[in-house]
Amino acid sequence: HYVRPPCPVLDREVVFLDSAGFGDTSGMEVDIATAISLSKVAQACRTLRFVVLISCTSLLESRGGAFRSLVKLMSRLVGTAETEKFDKLGYVFTFLFTHVTVLSSLNMGSDQGDGKDIELKQISCKLHSQLKEIKDGTDTGDPVVQTILMWMDTSLEDEISCVGVFHPKLTSSDWLLEATATFTEVDGYYTALGMEEGQRPQDVMTCVITQEHVHAIKVEVEHLKREFDMYLEHDQVDMLGPVRDAIQFLYSNVDLHCVKNVYFCAAALLNEKIWKSQQELNKFIESSTD
Repeated sequence: HYVRPPCPVLDREVVFLDSAGFGDTSGMEVDIATAISLSKVAQACRTLRFVVLISCTSLLESRGGAFRSLVKLMSRLVGTAETEKFDKLGYVFTFLFTHVTVLSSLNMGSDQGDGKDIELKQISCKLHSQLKEIKDGTDTGDPVVQTILMWMDTSLEDEISCVGVFHPKLTSSDWLLEATATFTEVDGYYTALGMEEGQRPQDVMTCVITQEHVHAIKVEVEHLKREFDMYLEHDQVDMLGPVRDAIQFLYSNVDLHCVKNVYFCAAALLNEKIWKSQQELNKFIESSTD
């Protein structure tokens, strides 16, 4: 789903594209499809920035374990396996924390500007405390996650719009527009891929596939291979086509050894089948000619 709203901040068109979240309750298939679709989006965009909505409930689950997993996944999205790379690319993300009521009890009776500012400040302080607690509990052997958490905490404290609270009644529309649709520089770093030479979205983004996803894909391609072998052996061409297309799709979009292996095995079997059929046809033609 996407919208093209008028953007008063920039004299350019900004497209907001909504996608399923990682770790979605719809299942692992949706995660894999999301990873593939995002890599395809990168190929179509001149500039690209990410707006990540994070439910505050993830900060409390498993002592922040769910949140750490999400942070690590986001860092891999732009290939930031090293802390130095995230320091440079971190501003292409906007992290908006939602469902803030789990962190602080809100009094929604005030609609005055000052009252909203106070409530937002209280929530930000609570979020700041929670991020620090998760950072302190993060294994020192995971420097990327520690670096990102420290960056988030500092950005929140310094009120940089790359990290903030999203609440439908408290968050101002002007701040939200600045946080999501402004393509500019922050502390010397660009807020979108594609604004700096050598950082085109399609060159920087990676297809985020976790180990859990790898196992699921491996099981699926092995199943497809068995179906392919069966349909090929019994000359069920109508059933073979969709299976072949599925293998081709995975090969084109997922860079995994198990996928490549099945693809090339299927191609070899199909070529062998075609060669044998051609040989039989040639023999039939020769016998008919005689």
